[in-house]
Amino acid sequence: MSTLNVDEGYVVTPTLSGTSTANSDTGATREVKTTVPKDYTLSMMPMMFNFPNGEKFCVPRAGLPAESKRLDDLYARHYVCRINEFHIASIGRSCDMDNDFIADVSAEEFRGLLKLSCRFASEEVDVLTADDWMAVLKLAKLWDMPTTHEKAAKELDSEIDRRTAGEQMILARRYSVEQWFKQGFKMFVTGKEKISDDERKTIGWETYARLLEAKDKAWIAAEKAYENTRKDKRRHFLGISHADHERLFLEAFVGSSWMPE
Repeated sequence: MSTLNVDEGYVVTPTLSGTSTANSDTGATREVKTTVPKDYTLSMMPMMFNFPNGEKFCVPRAGLPAESKRLDDLYARHYVCRINEFHIASIGRSCDMDNDFIADVSAEEFRGLLKLSCRFASEEVDVLTADDWMAVLKLAKLWDMPTTHEKAAKELDSEIDRRTAGEQMILARRYSVEQWFKQGFKMFVTGKEKISDDERKTIGWETYARLLEAKDKAWIAAEKAYENTRKDKRRHFLGISHADHERLFLEAFVGSSWMPE
């Protein structure tokens, strides 16, 4: 196990790369060699998460998704903090998680992630609700966990199917799920469903204008398809094709992301 020998008065900022910086109150900087082991035993070192409502969670790094580099960096700082408490005490450094890391996260949302990632040997397995999966999706986006994000989005597909076109596009933009946006787009441009005033404000007027333009083009394409079926009695009118939907989507958002700025 590596240790740090840093002069009193320096604040150590370790990383997983093997080097760290130590900055003094006078602005002086020195490089500190440190290695944070990644074996399973040491990854059981606890991380303390303190939430504004007073709830606290003491969770080992192994109990959280391994794919998050942001959690790795946080763990590296926390781990060195734990094994060098005599340095921390001398400079007044806290071993709690950075406040800005969980600034937009509630204790209930964090609990939803733990239901998925922190399942130890037990006969009882927590069943994640739709709200839990939404929480997992949010944290996966915030903490750069693409595999977890994809899994949560897939688990929520049936829940999204029950939402209106406007709700699907709003949730898609909130949680960065393109497939949901395309699904809501298709429902709106090829159906009779309307988007409410509140949904329009949330989606944004520029995006709404693009949706209306796509809807007009969809009806024109549908009319042409219907006329073609009338000329050929062997064909049945089934609406516009999947390829037409994709073309309309690309035309509506070419040069402009479906995601908010």
